[in-house]
Amino acid sequence: MNSTPSQQPRQATDNVAESDYSTVLAEYEADQSRPRPTGKQSEAELEALFMDSLTQVGYTKATIRSEAELLDNLKAQLEALNHTVYTADEWTQIFHVHLANPTMTQAKRTALIQQDDPVVTITRDDDTQVNVKLIDKRNLMSNRLQVTNQYRTTTADNRNQRYDVTVLVNGLPMVHIELKRRGVSLKEAFTQISRYQQSFQAGTKLFGYAQLFVISNGTDTRYYSNTTRDLAVRANSASAKTRSQQADKSFAFTSYWADARNRVILDLLDFSQTFMVKATLLRILTRYCIFDTSENLLVMRPYQIAATERILDRIRATSNTKLLGTTDAGGYIWHTTGSGKTLTSFKAALLAADLPGIEKVIFAVDRQDLDYQTIKEYERFQKGSVSSNTSTKILGEQLEDEDEKSKIIVTTIQKLNTYISGKTKNARYPGHVVLIFDECHRSQFGSMHESIARYFKRRHSFGFTGTPIFKEIARKDVSGRVFTTDYVFGQRLHTYTIVDAIRDRNVLKFKIDAHSTMHEEVQNNPEIKSIDRESALLAPERITLVTKHILDNFARYTKRGKSYVHNLSFRDLATGETTRESRRVDGFNALLATASIPAARAYYHEFAKQQEELVNPIKVGVIYSQTQRQETVDTAAGAIEDDSFDVDSMNADDRADFAAAVADYNAMFGSSFQATTSGYDNYYKNLSERIRNREIDLVIVVNIFLTGFDAPALNTLFVDKNLRDHGLIQAFSRTNRILNPIKDAGMIVTYRDLSEQTDAALTMFGDGDVATNVSVVRPYKELLAEYLTYLDQLQAIAAPGASVYGEAAEQLFVETFSALLRHHNVLTSFEAFDEDNPLDEYDFADYISRYLEIRDRRREEREAESGDGGETDVDISADLEFEIELVRHIAVTLDYINALIEKERGRDGEIDDDEQQEVRRLIDASPHLRPKRDLILEFLDQVNGTGYDDSLVDYLHEKAEGEIRAMVAAHRLKTPNAHGFVAKCFQIGTVDAEGTALAELLPKMSLFSPGNDRQAAKQDVADAIDGLIQRFGDVINPDALRAMR
Repeated sequence: MNSTPSQQPRQATDNVAESDYSTVLAEYEADQSRPRPTGKQSEAELEALFMDSLTQVGYTKATIRSEAELLDNLKAQLEALNHTVYTADEWTQIFHVHLANPTMTQAKRTALIQQDDPVVTITRDDDTQVNVKLIDKRNLMSNRLQVTNQYRTTTADNRNQRYDVTVLVNGLPMVHIELKRRGVSLKEAFTQISRYQQSFQAGTKLFGYAQLFVISNGTDTRYYSNTTRDLAVRANSASAKTRSQQADKSFAFTSYWADARNRVILDLLDFSQTFMVKATLLRILTRYCIFDTSENLLVMRPYQIAATERILDRIRATSNTKLLGTTDAGGYIWHTTGSGKTLTSFKAALLAADLPGIEKVIFAVDRQDLDYQTIKEYERFQKGSVSSNTSTKILGEQLEDEDEKSKIIVTTIQKLNTYISGKTKNARYPGHVVLIFDECHRSQFGSMHESIARYFKRRHSFGFTGTPIFKEIARKDVSGRVFTTDYVFGQRLHTYTIVDAIRDRNVLKFKIDAHSTMHEEVQNNPEIKSIDRESALLAPERITLVTKHILDNFARYTKRGKSYVHNLSFRDLATGETTRESRRVDGFNALLATASIPAARAYYHEFAKQQEELVNPIKVGVIYSQTQRQETVDTAAGAIEDDSFDVDSMNADDRADFAAAVADYNAMFGSSFQATTSGYDNYYKNLSERIRNREIDLVIVVNIFLTGFDAPALNTLFVDKNLRDHGLIQAFSRTNRILNPIKDAGMIVTYRDLSEQTDAALTMFGDGDVATNVSVVRPYKELLAEYLTYLDQLQAIAAPGASVYGEAAEQLFVETFSALLRHHNVLTSFEAFDEDNPLDEYDFADYISRYLEIRDRRREEREAESGDGGETDVDISADLEFEIELVRHIAVTLDYINALIEKERGRDGEIDDDEQQEVRRLIDASPHLRPKRDLILEFLDQVNGTGYDDSLVDYLHEKAEGEIRAMVAAHRLKTPNAHGFVAKCFQIGTVDAEGTALAELLPKMSLFSPGNDRQAAKQDVADAIDGLIQRFGDVINPDALRAMR
């Protein structure tokens, strides 16, 4: 076949000039001559090879086994870095007052390392004040890197632990590497690090300065930040039993390292020759980490770093040449939608602003809503880092202002063009500027772009896009010019396609469920005018059928009944202040993309009509406005048009229906938005926030939200609209953000035949013919066949409910049932699976019971083996990965058990033996119910013995309050604050051990007491609350806890 557009321009990135040192290698070839181990390689042998590899690239090997040795080494390294010797009094200030101060939290330690100039200030013995450098960020190679292994420490509760490999930067432990032998799951290394939380916080807490973590089993290697580690800690440290959902979610945010061609570097020794090279690691630690305003440490991925450096290299190379002001002084970045372009552009803008001679960095978006969204993201990365503008006048003031505060400006291209239009024809901006355009496939084409280019003569222009305009789909202007992305911006500097992102698991695949609602010959017949076809598609009978199908299947597509903890943010439109909280939500939400405003109106009315009699209707919203209808719109085939946010230009019917829909929205959420042009922006912002927060179920749209909108809790796109090329990829990509294990794919439900358009778009913007196979979940029949094969294998191992004997048989059972569970999770989104699945719920529950029994027993055996805190030579569960989160959402709920009991009790007031046995079987199959098995069985005895009248839920609630009061009393916590704190933990589903809230509940004790008792007491309380959450999380109403006294 002919070369696709996505293949041909790929070579453009091969010839991009790079600086003398690139953090991400242009191309990496593994050393094939390196001897490979023969036979089984132990973890100790792998560790020794890794240590040797690091010494080969310039690390100094240090033997540090204890905290005393660590402190002595730290003093020596800081003295060497600062070219001085510190007296005992001076060292006391450096260490006890600053580095090891008991008030230093994880966030404060990270903030200290990530600030522009990491120093602490002391008063020397001669009364002069000096700064003590911790890291020299200006002269990176003056920093001293050491590597040590098998460091020994003791937790607050006197358990011994050993760390595999640690990298010290100027004596501070900043990178921790956890290794497992080949063949062991990488997740085991990840989980092992989360178990180190207590020892990381023990003693002087110097390991709390770790910024990055690396995990490897020799074959696979990944890295991640301390924030990702903290997510896993919250999931696992309080109780070994808990929160697989959060642990799996955090593991999803680990990253592979790669070269600039996106070829993943997996082998540990290859990783040591690339990522771990001194200059590379120091750059990642000091330049390519971002400590955001939520106190999260974000570490950039290799493709983000490569793109950033390509931009900076291009600026340096062309700043003082005749190329300045031409496309040769810029270029564009093709990074697929959802891969983190905003973070990349932010870091590029921040570093470009620091380059000599650069006076302004202007980040231009092509829509008012993206202006708001980008500023919100930039402000999250670094407070006060950018200047926004609400008018052309303010934009002008920012451009003319020499203040550093307005060096980086975020604005819309329309506002920028209006500002320039007010200048005289020959006016030129005198400054040296960097222009960065977001989603540069759209408004940067045509006269607006030309006027901006003419005004900023001393410029570098860079574009970011997930879907470039290739020649094959570009449109010509009246003079015959073809406006491709290459023509407007110049050379492509870096590429990261949807195929790369799915392979790296940075975005999800698409699951497509296609439904025919019109004869194919009518829908695709070129002789039928599009206006006639759209009229036919608007037939009331068809709208009724599609709406009914959506309502009938909405719960299945959006995975209702599967709850998880979701992070929410709320922005006060009056003050601009943002508050955040975590809340347990049920399933995901969806968009319905329609072809026109009349279609959106028709669907909104039909949903209201069909839901009139429903007890629990889904929350439906709608948003639309007239398209901009200007020459910048639809510059390529398949483009999604821009909305104008102009209500006044709508016709009377469209405006009236929109006003009614906004009134419905106000009634639904207690708001007071106006359906006017001036009020539209606030309505849009609030609606977008409620989509992100999973507070609204379905939003009907025409164009808005189909491009540039990120909402991880959105998993389904219903499509009754013709889509193609980059418009199709943009729309589909609203659904495939990574969130948690339950969100396994972006669900696309089409009511038009888009199969050819989908294949063509994925081929164009992916990697040729490979793209469709990689990007779309495999066909239903193929998945079902594999599921049935796993079922046959499972039944051959053990019948439902039967015991599994022997370690080898248990391992095979767990592996097979885990694979079956993963397929089950995908298949439940298909309608036909209900009929095609031969495994009934009774037998399925029995298999889950056995699966959980093995999991629990293995966990207990592991804890018994490592009871002294040491690492066992062989971790008996290391080779098993339990898909507990998938089990959690399949399992029977408390409401189901309660209804079953009430049904039986309603007959004669008692629960007979058969029903009691059924309840026991269902409890054993449920991770939610197993922790309160004793109480449920106790309740059954109460019913049969005394005629107890209250429901199971009431009984458990009474028991829960009693156990919470007992826990508060046992730990002498301060009330009523303790009840409020416990209520918050129940609300978010985990223990919030960060900050001071938990510590403030403890009884008074010295911060410097022997054995760090306060830390141990804090951990004990966290353990106790976590156990209560596991036992009563689906019972307790947090508001009732807050009212306890």
